[in-house]
Amino acid sequence: MDVDMAVRPLRDGEFLGRLKALLLSPKRVWGPLAGEDSDPIGLYLRHVLPLAAIPPLAKLLGWSWFFGFISFGTGAAAAALSWGLSLAGVALLALIAARLARHFGGEERFDRALKLIAYAATASWLGGVFRLVPVLGILSLLANLYSVYLLYCGAPQLLAIPVERALPYSAAITAAALALYIACAALVTALLGVGALGMT
Repeated sequence: MDVDMAVRPLRDGEFLGRLKALLLSPKRVWGPLAGEDSDPIGLYLRHVLPLAAIPPLAKLLGWSWFFGFISFGTGAAAAALSWGLSLAGVALLALIAARLARHFGGEERFDRALKLIAYAATASWLGGVFRLVPVLGILSLLANLYSVYLLYCGAPQLLAIPVERALPYSAAITAAALALYIACAALVTALLGVGALGMT
């Protein structure tokens, strides 16, 4: 896989190539990604929107359609709300990541922080497909942990976080992401009832 494919504008069929390069060669890919022109809207349209839809869609199909844990209507509402909150969460977490960067010796740049959060979340979003079968949720958890590793690899190259501070920086961002997840889960449950618990 040519790492250059990971950073130039994507042509038809190259989206999967970029994902493969990011997941299999993260240390090689983050550098070129840092030099890529920042386009938050384009990043959302081509990367965040489709990938962030995978976990809620998988949960909807698994929990409602295949196993019948919750009604399809409640599941669909929870999936849509979870997807929307995830999209907002990416931007909010990027803002937090940019603000925290300067406290860890890095650069406070929202455009690059957004890129870091969006691409680091790739493994977590793809791992969401395991939510189709509830007992495979542990594999989804492992994918989340790999996203933390992607964050660790990318922070020095995108936000100039010193390598020796990349681990505590990644831990701080992970804690913020967990807090956002808990808040989103509480909101979904408050709006749709305990039947939607676990759909976030």
